[in-house]
Amino acid sequence: MWHDEIRTIVPLWRNDAGNNGLHDSVKAAFQTLGGAVTSGYQYQPATTDFSAATSSVSSQNATLVSGGADASTIAVYLAAFDEVVDVFQSAQSDLTLSSTTWYGSDGVALSAALTGDATAAAFAASVDYPNPIFGLDDSLQSEWQPIADAIEARTGIQPDAFALSAYDALFVVQLALGDAGGVQNFPGFKAAFVDEG
Repeated sequence: MWHDEIRTIVPLWRNDAGNNGLHDSVKAAFQTLGGAVTSGYQYQPATTDFSAATSSVSSQNATLVSGGADASTIAVYLAAFDEVVDVFQSAQSDLTLSSTTWYGSDGVALSAALTGDATAAAFAASVDYPNPIFGLDDSLQSEWQPIADAIEARTGIQPDAFALSAYDALFVVQLALGDAGGVQNFPGFKAAFVDEG
């Protein structure tokens, strides 16, 4: 966001451990760079009506602009999951929010719910809504691609970096269990786990 010349973010985030952590870390990193972060709006996981949330972030954005901030330097940072569809359906009729740049989080990256909803997908495209996600090193493709292909063949789902990391973690646990002869000797299992990792 800073690289894109955003200087103020208005956060909108889901109240759960992961998204609270994203909000807090993005806020801290952005402020360290010299940026400003408004109070934003935190919504509950069971929320289905996002009118209060979108009204709040729209109002905060408008207050910044009326106070002299350049609208092009303000963005909404959304840390969410598939409820992004409902958020965008609520935001799409708001002139302030539909003319503001939005940024997202890994919880929405590759979301089939978002791409499967024409209204939400159109809104995402219109507000330049990027979502970061860990990638895979192309120089190591010969190592991870066969595993990815096998997972996709069995599940029908193309695994991302998180899925392949989970696969690696389970593989290391399995090797450590074999080396230690089970978990009966837990200190031995811990040592084998470190050695295998």
